[in-house]
Amino acid sequence: MATTKFDHYHALFLHPSDTTGVSIIPMQLTGSDNYSVWSRAMRIQLLGKNKLGIVDGSWKKEDFGAELGHQWDRCNAVVQGWIMSSVTQELHTGIVYATSARAVWEDLRDHFDKVNASRIYQLHRISGIILTR
Repeated sequence: MATTKFDHYHALFLHPSDTTGVSIIPMQLTGSDNYSVWSRAMRIQLLGKNKLGIVDGSWKKEDFGAELGHQWDRCNAVVQGWIMSSVTQELHTGIVYATSARAVWEDLRDHFDKVNASRIYQLHRISGIILTR
């Protein structure tokens, strides 16, 4: 199997310090109470490490072809590890058995991104008042 060298701008580049056991943000996701801040902090770090495409779905394994599939799997595993390192122990089970970092990301969003319904009502009410004037 030939080894492909990637420059640090390539989506599948992994720096030697990009390991699965490292926490890339200084907080842990505990639940709905801190999901918004946790998610934003993770997105910033993933963008900085050029791995946001793994969780937002813009970089799918099939986009890289069969010859780079193994490297995509490695990147996906590292991102899953970063997510696992940034959540409480109680959330690990769902992450360990997930098939992809994107699936984990979406599951955490679906479970913890709870928007305050009264706040939505207030915003719609205010925008309705502004629009009618």
